[in-house]
Amino acid sequence: MASSPRADSTPYYGAERLVLSIDIGNSFSSVSLQHLTFGCIPANNIRTVASYPSFPTSTSIPPLPSRHPSAIYYDRRDQARAFGAEVTTPLARERAKAEGWILVERFKLQMKPPPPSTGKREGKEVKKLAKKSKPPPPSASLNSLAASSTVSVDSAGLLTAPGAVGSPLTRSVTPESLVDAAMENEGWEVLEEPSPSVKGGKKMMAYEGPRLATIYAALLKHLVACAHAWFAETTPSGEEIFVRLWSSAIFILTHPADWGSTETAQLREGMEQAGLLPKGFEVGRLVFVKEPTATVFFARRHTRNADSTWLKEGASFAICDAAECGTSIMGFTVSSHEPKLKLRAYEAVSRLPVGASTVTSAFSSLLSKRLGKSKFNKPNHVQVIMDEFEIKVKTKFSRAADVGEEGFRLRIASEGEDKSAGISGGCMRFSGQEIEDLFRPTVDAIIVRLSSILPRGSATSILLSGGFGESPYVQSRLSSAFTPSGISLIIPEIPSHTAVAEGAARFYFSESVGRRKCRFEIGISTAVGWSENWEMGMEREIFTSVSGTRYILGKWTAVVKQGTVLDPFEAVEKVYNVKHVLSSTDTTLSVDLFAHDPASEPATDGWMTDLKGTAYSSYTSLGTVSTDLASLVAISPVRGAEEGKQWAQLDLKLIFYVGKSSLEACVSWEELGKEKRGEPIQIPDEYW
Repeated sequence: MASSPRADSTPYYGAERLVLSIDIGNSFSSVSLQHLTFGCIPANNIRTVASYPSFPTSTSIPPLPSRHPSAIYYDRRDQARAFGAEVTTPLARERAKAEGWILVERFKLQMKPPPPSTGKREGKEVKKLAKKSKPPPPSASLNSLAASSTVSVDSAGLLTAPGAVGSPLTRSVTPESLVDAAMENEGWEVLEEPSPSVKGGKKMMAYEGPRLATIYAALLKHLVACAHAWFAETTPSGEEIFVRLWSSAIFILTHPADWGSTETAQLREGMEQAGLLPKGFEVGRLVFVKEPTATVFFARRHTRNADSTWLKEGASFAICDAAECGTSIMGFTVSSHEPKLKLRAYEAVSRLPVGASTVTSAFSSLLSKRLGKSKFNKPNHVQVIMDEFEIKVKTKFSRAADVGEEGFRLRIASEGEDKSAGISGGCMRFSGQEIEDLFRPTVDAIIVRLSSILPRGSATSILLSGGFGESPYVQSRLSSAFTPSGISLIIPEIPSHTAVAEGAARFYFSESVGRRKCRFEIGISTAVGWSENWEMGMEREIFTSVSGTRYILGKWTAVVKQGTVLDPFEAVEKVYNVKHVLSSTDTTLSVDLFAHDPASEPATDGWMTDLKGTAYSSYTSLGTVSTDLASLVAISPVRGAEEGKQWAQLDLKLIFYVGKSSLEACVSWEELGKEKRGEPIQIPDEYW
């Protein structure tokens, strides 16, 4: 049973479990799920939930069914009314407008808002960047949907809403965090009550919105329900498996690199509030994984020769997570590779308020300027053009030089033309240079920041991730900027929109699923020839076989050595033969198995029994393998001429292998060219 050289091919030898890895991003969420069974390879069977309710048919959202918008409609009683893609449906929009629902989105930014500015200049820059990064109202982003509601709450609004931040924790919600309960108010900012507004001579309190823990609880519960439904639909006996294993399910939650106990405490509270974990849940059922770590383990799986190139011991690299709402950059060094991959941050996370949304915002400004007083400057036309930009341009544009003279022709909602706006034949034309001018400032900012971070750790690689990181323009610019100086650009071979959820699961398995080594020797008592061992066997009982050979019983033979690495694809075998006297009607073979701890054994010269045939205390009985060999006896050649002493030699194997739920042992033999096996027995878990 040899071990695999790859850490992610390590088998799992524990109890049957469900593992759900959940990534709640600023814009989208995703869930990866793994059904762990005995002997499975966890890293080979990670599945990503691939369908959610009300998946949009609108072209405004790219067709990525494995990710779900991180958005919730709430009514005025803090009750969640619509989730994810549901908020984009016409019915949800109409009800939101009629009943005064608010759209809660990008709430993750509020969990740890940026520190307050310390000067006028800094304050102006923050406001300027915030204004630039705010998605435009005409776009198809989820922010735009709130504009149709009677109460609009955007990212900036949630930052200043006391109710959105939540009150200090008053209890510990996880058994391993008793320190949190003792420090329940430490690290929390005390916010003043919102000032009442005066309207019509009456004081009115502004609606604060739900608390962050409440928002997380609602979305977590919804995502798990979606995972449950998907697993039940796509897995044989999926419903029965999910329900049966629910009470022991393990949850992995991802979070940004700079979150600490204050932020994760709210996630714990959200899990408890959602009813996904009970109070006092057992240690190990809730695991937190930092997003950069998850990204690295995703890329490790989906890039060629990662362990011998950018992830080799001593190598340094930068992670550039270019997402919708912004870009995060962090520097790492591979501190060790064996037995497990360990990373050390040489540069703390650095955030830029630029990403895909800033490109969308820039296009919205260009569109507004181009349309001006045109007759086509109407909401329906603007929406169609924005949708066209999202699908045809934003995700495919590489550089101006690759665009022909015709440029990009984006259709509008009706026929007609307006030459001053560049509209003809029902389409609006944009040159390649105009489009590149939208992207350039955002990517310039990313390149400048990377240029300052890479030299600090002598990094030789950039791991590019995030939805915006899949842009051909971003990839082309970064490659052109850094490849000439010997810095390689690492891009996973598959789309990375679910990288964090999958990568978090891979990291968890790499840390929790170790190579299983046999704790004891496992073997049998064997007979040895008296002629070769007469000195050791002088005081022991001597037996005589049917062929006249004298032998002694009680010699220890270890079949599975202590420290043997168990492999579900290989078995340990012991070949031996048995002489069966044909005059005997009993064709049953019984083999007693024992476990032996060599460290506790006194000097016994390799014998497992004393002179009376009793096993020493360091040998523990594991049971008996019993097999009926009648069919093998019937076809075996007869030996011996003397009547009553005829016998047959049976060539057998004692096999130890990884079964469905344990290490198992059985006897095997060959009949007419085919292997046959007897009934196996299971080896108790504590002995292997």
